[in-house]
Amino acid sequence: MRGGWFLNQPPTPQVTQRAAKMMHAALFAGVVVIFAFLSAMRLVADPSVTTGLAHILRYAGLAQLIVIGIVIFRIRNRIPAFGGGDDIDGWWAMSGRAVVLTWVLSEATATLAGVIWFLTADPAMLVVIVAALVLLYRLRPGVWTAPESRFLTPCTGFAWMRCVSWSIGRAAGFLEATENTRTVCTA
Repeated sequence: MRGGWFLNQPPTPQVTQRAAKMMHAALFAGVVVIFAFLSAMRLVADPSVTTGLAHILRYAGLAQLIVIGIVIFRIRNRIPAFGGGDDIDGWWAMSGRAVVLTWVLSEATATLAGVIWFLTADPAMLVVIVAALVLLYRLRPGVWTAPESRFLTPCTGFAWMRCVSWSIGRAAGFLEATENTRTVCTA
């Protein structure tokens, strides 16, 4: 098999990076497919949820976004930065589990928000879904291995709030990548 990868051979850096990209894409696509399915089901069936339960679910979804966001950024700050001269295979072997954990937490937040939206039709859950998908997109494999990535600069104290708002604003296209805005995450 030309250009193939055999199970008895150690993975090459390209295979490791490719596997990470495929896993990330599968998680991202999974959220999109689940949300499309729930949207179609919402057109067919109208689940009736009491107003009190809808408020509880709303606050649970928003609290999950906040808590998972904090957890992800705490995990992210403990992952060593990839240096340009480092071995990419070694870096993925050492940090891959933590990186995948950040993806899974983002995907779980978006999926739970989709289920809550299905039950309540609460527009706040659409915001949670979009925020979780933006977070999942911003944590893609190419960002982790880019040595000049400003998004992954560790933030300490309350500076992570500025880091999050800058990253979401940058992803949404609201902020220009100038030196003034790039220094937000270096505090």
